Amino acid sequence: MKENPVDSEALKFHLCSLQRNVIELLGKISDLMYQTSVAVGSDEASQKYIKFQQEIVQASRNVQDLKLKLAIVAPMKAGKSTIINAIIGQPLLPSRNAAMTMLPTEILLNAKLKEPVLILSSQFLSTFEQTWLALRHSITESGIEPILEQTNQYPHLAKLIQTIFFQENFALLAKASGCKAVNQTLTHLNDISRLCHLITPQIEPLESLTDFPRLHTPFWRTSQKIVQPEQLGNLVIVDTPGPNEAGTHRLAAVVEQQLQKSSMVLIVLDFTQLKTQAAEQIKEEVQKAIELRGKENLYVLINKVDQRREGDMTPEQVRRFVASELGIGDADDTERVFEISARFAFAAANFFMELQQHPRIAVTKLQTARPLAQEVFGVDWEEDLEDATVEELQQKAQKLWKKSSFAPFLETAIDALIERAAPRCMKSALNISNSRLLQLCNEARSLPSSVTKPAKRFRSEARSIAEDLILIDLWRKSLIELEEIKPLLHEQIREDLEIIKNKTLVNLEKYFFYEEYQRASVITRYATSFFVKLNNLERFPQAHIVQRFGRWLLSRLQFAPTGVVYLKTPEEAEEFYDYALNYTKEKLDNLIEVSSQDISIKLEQKRQELQNRLEEEISKFSKKVRDYFQNNFSSNSSSPNIFIKPDGIKIWGSQFRTEIESVEKYQKKQVKAWGRLSLIKMNRTTAVKYAVSLSELSEQVNQLIEQRGERLKQRANEYLEQEFKIDMENLFKELIQL
Repeated sequence: MKENPVDSEALKFHLCSLQRNVIELLGKISDLMYQTSVAVGSDEASQKYIKFQQEIVQASRNVQDLKLKLAIVAPMKAGKSTIINAIIGQPLLPSRNAAMTMLPTEILLNAKLKEPVLILSSQFLSTFEQTWLALRHSITESGIEPILEQTNQYPHLAKLIQTIFFQENFALLAKASGCKAVNQTLTHLNDISRLCHLITPQIEPLESLTDFPRLHTPFWRTSQKIVQPEQLGNLVIVDTPGPNEAGTHRLAAVVEQQLQKSSMVLIVLDFTQLKTQAAEQIKEEVQKAIELRGKENLYVLINKVDQRREGDMTPEQVRRFVASELGIGDADDTERVFEISARFAFAAANFFMELQQHPRIAVTKLQTARPLAQEVFGVDWEEDLEDATVEELQQKAQKLWKKSSFAPFLETAIDALIERAAPRCMKSALNISNSRLLQLCNEARSLPSSVTKPAKRFRSEARSIAEDLILIDLWRKSLIELEEIKPLLHEQIREDLEIIKNKTLVNLEKYFFYEEYQRASVITRYATSFFVKLNNLERFPQAHIVQRFGRWLLSRLQFAPTGVVYLKTPEEAEEFYDYALNYTKEKLDNLIEVSSQDISIKLEQKRQELQNRLEEEISKFSKKVRDYFQNNFSSNSSSPNIFIKPDGIKIWGSQFRTEIESVEKYQKKQVKAWGRLSLIKMNRTTAVKYAVSLSELSEQVNQLIEQRGERLKQRANEYLEQEFKIDMENLFKELIQL
């Protein structure tokens, strides 16, 4: 597998080492929690430490698999499923006006997949087979009509009730592929869970399930980064039931269980229901998440802001309200609070996803065109859709996507978590273990020293590993910045080469035309000189008549460059060709050297900017690391030197040097006059046999410029890869091993 330069082998090696260290430390902490549960006197305290142990064991499993689990918690109908579908870009999760989600589902985002795949374990299928039989038994005993009346709050379950009554066996495959099949399967499973919850709550499958559906899916993005780092670890989004459903204490237990297994929490609130009882219940979950994982692992989405009307809370007021209610008041914390319209985002993302998969599809074939038209065309959407083109729908979708405000959430939260899943997963596990160790240390008076002493030592080890994870993150961010410099430099070199090419070819053209002029006939040269002087005459009576006649006469005689120099022998032609090429090379290499100096200055500026950012980041933790960085990084880094030395240039004799100097003097003296010369090619008959063409020379010069440009890019890349990058990697290696 080809190495991604953003994720160097050295960085991967240290990340794997930290992964082993974290797993080993979590194992020790798990054993300590078990010892503590045995050492404490009461059953209540013992159960508390057993629960702590289970949390740490689950965190260790996440680190083992490098899964960064993001649990999404929301009140009923806050738009949670629509948000997940907008992240994915396809309607994979079922969504209805009534409460929908009953069954937790793990969504693993994988950009390399071609289509979504839903996987159900054998244990899961076995549990639902038993549930199906129990439901069938209950419906058969009670009769269809009483069951329909009992479930009339959920009319969409009527068809399922009839199917269960007439179909004896539960028929569902372990794997479903494609958007439609995945959506149908999840809808079917959630409806079965809902029905079981309503008519046979004593055998609800959620209580016995240890494994839930796993959805592996590609996802859509509006923009592509210049540098796409390799995905280290996996971001797993966990769709959970709404914890505020009336009478569903079992669902609340399921939500709590999923939160316990997750590294991070995304809270979704309905803009229209911010001050309701449902929001208060979510608030309790937020406090638990902050207590266990820290505020940096909490994100908040305010959905349905498209329903904001005059007099409603402004975005700033919403931020203050959320910060106050949820206890996240710092500036850094409120940056993880986003206002969105999931409905707008999903309509646009779903349209773009289909268009991306079928770029030449007609409007009439677009399945996503109708829901998009309903959002962007208003009450007359059906008529407007009939006349719409794909290009018009694309423009409308872009505007709708922008209005959804979904892009900042994707870029700041989801994309960042995907890229940094592995270190964030480990850091979250350390946060959880540190939180539980702190609680243990606070109860030190009632615990033996055999428990409290290791707890303090483990907290110190966890802090040391956490600092290394911060360095790993800075290292990777620095590598990404280095990779982003390359295309910017290449573009700068390309622009410089265009300017250099124009200047070089102008110099060649002037030199060539001068030589062609020198070889013209005496009459032609005299007529050209007289023509120039005639144009510069002071005005006098009847001057315009003389000038008009002179122009007519001299236009028949003046010099007009043809782009070809004729010579008498092959040796003269070869010598002239070499002279012209070498003259141009000298001008070219002077311009290339100026450009290379400019590139070197830009590289030095980029290096200094990166160093300043690293110093600022590292100054936030560990004085030992900060001091080492300040004492070593600046002294180890040298300014770039990517000057391109001229090569392949002959050492000319004094005679040719004199000729070049005379050409330059001639150019300075005659530049205005040459600007008036006609460049119309004229036919001429000659007995000269050998000729040198300007177009041939120009082609050779273009090749030289391309070669110089490639060497300039190569030297810039070599500096970044072999000097700057290696120095930086050596620095981070030493910092991590301090």
